[in-house]
Amino acid sequence: MKSELPNFFEYSISKKDTGFETFQDFWLSRTLRCSVEKYIVKDKAVYDRARLIAYMLLKGTNDVGGKYEYQNQIPDDFIIESVSAIRQNKRIDLIVILKVTEWGQQKEYALNIENKWYTSTSANQLKNAVHNFKKYLGKENNSIQRNLLIYCDESNYSRDKSQAICRENDFQWLSIQGLKEILVANFPAPSGNELFDTYWYYSVSST
Repeated sequence: MKSELPNFFEYSISKKDTGFETFQDFWLSRTLRCSVEKYIVKDKAVYDRARLIAYMLLKGTNDVGGKYEYQNQIPDDFIIESVSAIRQNKRIDLIVILKVTEWGQQKEYALNIENKWYTSTSANQLKNAVHNFKKYLGKENNSIQRNLLIYCDESNYSRDKSQAICRENDFQWLSIQGLKEILVANFPAPSGNELFDTYWYYSVSST
C-alpha cells in the first residue's frame, strides 16, 4: 500500500506566514489569468474551472451569518476578455483588473485582494488597503471595485473579530478552502492539468 507524500507546506511547524501568502498571491493571479476566454481553446477544463473561481470572486457576498455565497448559475454570455494582475503594489497583496462582457455589456472589475495565511488582520490594515487601492485606480476610474480578504482556510483566525473589521471597511471575506469546496461541488473531477490540480484539487490548507 502506497503511503501519502508529505504536504507541500509544513503547516504544523510554520503557523505564521513565511512566504506562504506570496504563494497564494501567485496562484490566484495565475488562476484568474486562466479564466480569459481565449484559453478555452488551449485547455477547456482549466478554463471552465478558472472561470468559475473568477465568477465567485466577482459576484460572491457574505450572508448575515458570514458564509461566502455566490449566484449558482454563471450566465452563458459571461465572458472574461482580459485579466491583468499586479502583486505587492502600494502595499496591496494583489490587484486584479478584469474586463468582462455580461448581458451584452462591457464592464471592468477591479479586485483589491488581501491574502492571509494564519496571520491576523486589523482595521488599520484594511482601511489603508482601501485607500491605496483607490489611489492606484485614480479618481476617474469607473470600474466595479471589490475588496476581498482571503484566508487559506477558516480554522486559525478569530472569525467574529475579522468579520466585524471586514464589514467596517467594505471587505468580503472568504477562504481558499471554501473556494475549493465550491469548485469540487461543481466540477468533481480534476481538470487533468497537473499544475492546476495540484493546488485546487490536491493541496490541503489545514493541518
